[in-house]
Amino acid sequence: MIRIRASSFWRRFNRTPDFKCCDILLTSSSVQLIRSYSCTMRPRQAANSQCSNLEHWKSSLAMLTVHHVRMSLEETEELELALDTARATVRRERNSMLPVHRLPPELLTKIFYYAPEAAVSREEVVWNPTVFRLRDVAKLMAVCGRWREIVENTAILWSSVSDWDVETFSQRAQHVRLACHFRQVSSEDAIQQFLRTNGLRIREFHILESDIYSLDLSLLHELEAFSLAGFSWSWSNIDSNLPRLRSLALRNCIGFPRGPLPSLTQVSLRNCDIHDISSLLRFLSQVPNLRDLHLKDCLPRHVPQDIGIATFAFKHLRRLVVDDEPAKIAVLLSHMALKSGSAVVTRSDAPIDTVKSAILRTFNVEPITKLAIIRRRRSLTLIICGPTSAACHSWSKFFGTVRAQLPSIMDLIPEARPRELWVYESHSSHMVTKQWVKATKMDLPGIPDSVEAIVASVPFFPELLRSIDVPDNATSVACPVLRTVHILVDGKKYHVRRWRSPWTAHLSTVAARRANAGHPIQRVKFTSFHTSSKRSFALEGIRALRSMVDHVDRATQMDCPIMEMPLVCTLPDGPWWPSWVDKWDLRYPDTGWNSDEELCSYYDMDSEDPYMDATQDEFEWSPSM
Repeated sequence: MIRIRASSFWRRFNRTPDFKCCDILLTSSSVQLIRSYSCTMRPRQAANSQCSNLEHWKSSLAMLTVHHVRMSLEETEELELALDTARATVRRERNSMLPVHRLPPELLTKIFYYAPEAAVSREEVVWNPTVFRLRDVAKLMAVCGRWREIVENTAILWSSVSDWDVETFSQRAQHVRLACHFRQVSSEDAIQQFLRTNGLRIREFHILESDIYSLDLSLLHELEAFSLAGFSWSWSNIDSNLPRLRSLALRNCIGFPRGPLPSLTQVSLRNCDIHDISSLLRFLSQVPNLRDLHLKDCLPRHVPQDIGIATFAFKHLRRLVVDDEPAKIAVLLSHMALKSGSAVVTRSDAPIDTVKSAILRTFNVEPITKLAIIRRRRSLTLIICGPTSAACHSWSKFFGTVRAQLPSIMDLIPEARPRELWVYESHSSHMVTKQWVKATKMDLPGIPDSVEAIVASVPFFPELLRSIDVPDNATSVACPVLRTVHILVDGKKYHVRRWRSPWTAHLSTVAARRANAGHPIQRVKFTSFHTSSKRSFALEGIRALRSMVDHVDRATQMDCPIMEMPLVCTLPDGPWWPSWVDKWDLRYPDTGWNSDEELCSYYDMDSEDPYMDATQDEFEWSPSM
């Protein structure tokens, strides 16, 4: 496999000219010589001729010397234009001599096809694929004459038809399948004529931000991907016989396709008018090979608890993403039987009093092995993991105020028995102040006795020690199988060069008490993130802790450690993706939505908290035990 670093490759040929305008002696003969470069340069001349031309050009350029004779603005612009033209000609000639031109045209064509950007990996679910844009073709043609000739005669490089020049691209892409991408289409007649002429060649068809109300898809028998973001576009009068369709993305549409869709694997519906959940489930049940389902703001306004239909089994569904109100999501999930190995991601904007519903009890396929609770100012994210499955539930306005406490794990997931527990708070550095810490109780939401490892950020550290401590005359020990404690220290909030916290000494005391009770802590790890790897990370009281624990580790890294949950949706050729990642959100904002981090940060920043004006310097972690 041959790989080319496209970014450095194009930077090399598209940099800004280094020539700067100055006071020079401009003669008509010198400008004429510069203009003649593009006409006189011919590739592959004899060696003597090349040498002669080089000396001729060098002597001509030497005439452009500084004599402090000021030119007019028009003369300077004329000279700059002539120099740019000559520079482009010289660059193309130089590029034609590079070793890459030893490659055969067939291999160059294959490389050119990946020029717009890196190929999409199997870990990404793509609702709006990348098309080959006109500017990408123009860049390739500008490199040298040989590349221009190859590009002009390679039909596949013109197979992506867009708004730029439909006729030119269609003519150059004779006998190849087309990928069409249109925006702001106002003429239905033009689109219908294009479909009648090229319908049998269209492989992908995408219309965004259009006023199209109806389309004749009867000729698109080879269609594999279709996306439409229109205004009340309806399927009601269309017999959509699309046997090869594998990806369907609809926005602001009414109804569903009526014809059989045996090859459909990906469905994305956003802001679509769905009258009832039963019709949605019946449509999905007629898609036998459905793997990826994405629903945002599509469920009807009023959803009864009993919709009068049985549960539908989705044998091949690997990933389900739903963004709506919790009660609606709960009804939908209660009628979907998911297999082991699936990933469920739900998002909603709801306060705490509406969360206690069946939505948090949907993870009943496998036993829970890992649990992560991520607290932001007003949002909460709950990630649940089994051996092969995962579920992620996010609420952007979970807490009414920043002083609200975390709910108990037993309240959220009554039957949770995780072996690994993550509790993490994520705040912008300027939000963390002394007053905020005093006003906010970072209580751990009840640690189950099944937990063997705890990963906690610093604000949860005091409560963590209280939860796992062994009081005097205690008859039982909390978390009896706990063996690992991992503390995350944000380098933006704490000075990690010498972290002066009394909690290191308190941890030594707790470790000694647990060891005497027969439930020792075997490993303690401190990880400082948002910190340069070259910066030392020192802890006071580390020697005393080493005497009580078998292993004490320290690590420094730039990014925050994420929960290393198992990959889900394992197939014979390997896993597909982590359940908590939405890669299409950032790449394709037209049909996706904001990422987890962006969504929660948006609501977290929208605050009228009185402590927001305090500075980070006021923060000092010095609680009393």
